[in-house]
Amino acid sequence: MVHVGLLFIGLIGCGCQSEPRSADRPSALTNDRPFQDPGNLQSPSPAPASRPAPTDSITRVGDHPLIPRGRWRVGEVDGTGIFAEEVFPRLYLAYYRETSDAVRQVIIERLASSGAKEHGVTVTEEAVEKETQRVLAQHESNLRSASKGAEGLKEFVESTLGIAEKDFLSWVRRGAEISLILERLIRFELSRCPRAEVRLIRVKSRELAQELVEKLRRGASFPALARQHSVDPSAAEGGAYPMLPLDQDSPLLERTRGMSEGELSAVEEVELADGTQFRILQLVKRLDSDPRSYQEMKDDIEDGLERRPVSSLELDAWMRTMERNHQIRLLGAGVPEDG
Repeated sequence: MVHVGLLFIGLIGCGCQSEPRSADRPSALTNDRPFQDPGNLQSPSPAPASRPAPTDSITRVGDHPLIPRGRWRVGEVDGTGIFAEEVFPRLYLAYYRETSDAVRQVIIERLASSGAKEHGVTVTEEAVEKETQRVLAQHESNLRSASKGAEGLKEFVESTLGIAEKDFLSWVRRGAEISLILERLIRFELSRCPRAEVRLIRVKSRELAQELVEKLRRGASFPALARQHSVDPSAAEGGAYPMLPLDQDSPLLERTRGMSEGELSAVEEVELADGTQFRILQLVKRLDSDPRSYQEMKDDIEDGLERRPVSSLELDAWMRTMERNHQIRLLGAGVPEDG
């Protein structure tokens, strides 16, 4: 099962990458990548084999001993402390992307925690435990494979990371909890916007694209042709993209304006990093904003996650929405508290 991401770098997280976008303005949350037309978009995550049914038991994101509070001592020289604020600027200069991503992850975590409290988004203890065990098993397998069986997760955590196993397990569990809460919050908050669902076929030949659009107009199955011919990553899902807000800066969504549900576009030429390609777009449906509360929508959200986990496109759309609704800044190597 692929989640949105556990929001921690290194061993902890699954590594959720935000998708490129069309907006020219920098993004505090999406690594300042320009959005290109969907030539390099990742296909939606595969559906999980199973999920525990919702119950009334809940968990809440809280404090954790590995998350610094106050000054954080990371070393000593003759008894004099070395503190995290001295180290961070050096890490930033040496590993700009990694440290910027870490800051983004903390921002996302805070937004998720705040949104969960505002809307009453909760997950079960059973779900958190199941995801925690999945992540631990994944990393155990990866380490065993990388070390040819010489080192397991417990040895790596204690000897290389220098973290007590119980603290590490607690941190992983916290990451799992945040991830599960975040995917529910994303589905809820995006549902409050007018949305559109599209299908896409993208091929490298104009002649093939024209042949496919003619077949579609004669009643051929769009998902079947997408799986057979499309070079877009969505091909595995029959060309289907997740339901996305119409106010996003996406040429793909902008193209749906004026289209009717079920309508096919003509063959369109698009310039991508790997050359000229040709696409066919279908508007599957539009949905108005949903005025219901999270509690009223909860069962529908759980059912939707059962069928299709949150994709990185949805995460990116949610982050853009958060940027409009909150004051978010990345401050590089940092500024003084009173600066």
